[in-house]
Amino acid sequence: MDILEIERTLPQAGPVREVEKAWCDYNGHLNMAWYGVLFERALDDMLEDVGLGADWRARTGGSFFALATMHHYLREVLAGEHVRIVYRVLDFDAKKVHAFFTMLHEEKGFRAATMEILFLHVNMTTRRSAEMDADTLAVFRRLRESTQNLPWPPEAGAKIGIRRKRDR
Repeated sequence: MDILEIERTLPQAGPVREVEKAWCDYNGHLNMAWYGVLFERALDDMLEDVGLGADWRARTGGSFFALATMHHYLREVLAGEHVRIVYRVLDFDAKKVHAFFTMLHEEKGFRAATMEILFLHVNMTTRRSAEMDADTLAVFRRLRESTQNLPWPPEAGAKIGIRRKRDR
């Protein structure tokens, strides 16, 4: 099974979205800032869907802050086209979650972009990192276990740089 087939089976984060013309740049495709917005919305939708959204934040005083992200732009998406975003949790510990999101082109069926994110649980009273409670950890454990036997996404853990052949 290839990565596209695998990702088509993952849970969807939020609705299918139409790319608006205002989101496109002078090249006529989705602007990189809007990829970030769409992935951010997908993260919020995922958290809401698994019970860690606005009600959870109000009840527990906890939230999540992004520590690092890496985006890969794989194929362009144009105005009027539709995308959906799927996700999986790659790893977690008492304070941090490592997740991976893929934007899939709805009509043409290709992988358009990916976002890898490391986010931190924060106590909003102190605005400092804090360990997650057992119920919150259980949510991430369930998400991780649901995909732990799948191969690692090819873009996950990538470093940025220019690849060069070594001189011999």
